[in-house]
Amino acid sequence: MEETASGAVSTAQQLATLFKADGERVKSVKHTASSAMRVFSAMCARPITSLKDLRVRTGLSFPTATTGVNRLADLGIVREVTGGKRNRIFAYDRYLSILNEGDDKSAEYRGRLELQK
Repeated sequence: MEETASGAVSTAQQLATLFKADGERVKSVKHTASSAMRVFSAMCARPITSLKDLRVRTGLSFPTATTGVNRLADLGIVREVTGGKRNRIFAYDRYLSILNEGDDKSAEYRGRLELQK
């Protein structure tokens, strides 16, 4: 149990560090920092999402949300995963990598518990 709790704390700390560093990168974008920051905040809350969902959650117009997400993609923060022109889905890859790393540790811990039985 203690190992799981420390893993959760480590994951939270890694995410906080990632959000701070990437947030600073977003703020450095000229002319579109405000819309890009709103899109970034929405991606922090939901690391896999559609442009339509981003538009609704940020309150931005479709063109402005598109510009914001494109800035994040230009910075390498998010990536478009569908490869299409419509109904695009975006992923915050480094966020997902941190979550998956934590999940791998949890799976390893659960496996050790099973072996102890």
